[in-house]
Amino acid sequence: MQLNELISMVNYIDEVITSKPKLVLEYHSMVNLFNQVRQDPSPQHTKQLNDAKNNIIKLQNSIQPKDWGYLKTKLFKRYGAYRLIGIGAVEELNTLLENNKANPAGAAQEVQNIINDLKKLNTNIKQLKSSLGSLTEEFEEEEVEEGKAILYLVFEEDASIKTIKDMEDYSKQWRRILSGFFKFAKEPQEDAKIYSIEKGSLILGLIGKVTLITLIARGTSEMLGIYKKVLEIKKAKLEVENLELKNDKIKSGLKGLDEELKSLIEKKSQEVVKNLMKEYKGKSETDKQEVENHINISLRQIFDFVEKGGKIDFTDPNKKEDSKEKRELINSFNDVKSIESEVEELKALEAKNPAQDD
Repeated sequence: MQLNELISMVNYIDEVITSKPKLVLEYHSMVNLFNQVRQDPSPQHTKQLNDAKNNIIKLQNSIQPKDWGYLKTKLFKRYGAYRLIGIGAVEELNTLLENNKANPAGAAQEVQNIINDLKKLNTNIKQLKSSLGSLTEEFEEEEVEEGKAILYLVFEEDASIKTIKDMEDYSKQWRRILSGFFKFAKEPQEDAKIYSIEKGSLILGLIGKVTLITLIARGTSEMLGIYKKVLEIKKAKLEVENLELKNDKIKSGLKGLDEELKSLIEKKSQEVVKNLMKEYKGKSETDKQEVENHINISLRQIFDFVEKGGKIDFTDPNKKEDSKEKRELINSFNDVKSIESEVEELKALEAKNPAQDD
């Protein structure tokens, strides 16, 4: 992964902690109030405690990272910042308050742990920032020309690479996927480079023209929209199955749903291809049909990739602000992630309570 992704994240955390000293003070205030509630659970102290909670939530929401791609968010979580800064910290606070409703002493200790972790994060980030400062003087990152961007392919979850054969298979697959887009953009095909290898995850990066990279991002966002619809239908199916209905017509309809989903994916994929092809500049009908076929195959394989848990991200190092395509890609993955978790919960429920056939 590029060094500037890490540097950007480190600078953000350092700036947030330095510029928001009130955040730690509000947590300290909450600890003191919990200790007072132990001695005197009066309505006044309860109100002050609720005010402190709302102040923390307001502060945390104001420092939530905006429009971060998958890779930077992944780093943010790896360094333990997600549960201390932004919406993750709000979730953490709400959980500990819920778990300690009748235990102010326990709640005070949990909040004190957050304060300690914030201080530890502050120290670690400053050390890391210092180390990165010396690193950037010794190592120069590959420069990305004006007008070019970097596409990242993240192989993880069921799309992770575990063997040499996996690597070979995915390499061939992604050469075919990218081939369609290179033909569309009338660009010579280039190979992706390995940016990072870690347990259960491999990241490939491809430098290409901004128009090419954003085209792939747009295609991916569209396919994620289809995947979201598929997940919504699967979710509805699981909800009905978990009701253990006896109606034979309903059961029969559910069994035919998988075929309907295949038809939906095919139909919607073709619609996405047709929309993208409106921008194709080639004049020959033969070339146009060939490119359309390539793009169709590429998008279907991207669908399979994200369905298995693979991620796609991109960055334009020459731009200070993220593009519309990047924001759309981030939002699409966030939408899918939300409904994926709901589907997994329903699958777990179905496993615990398997439907009984008559």
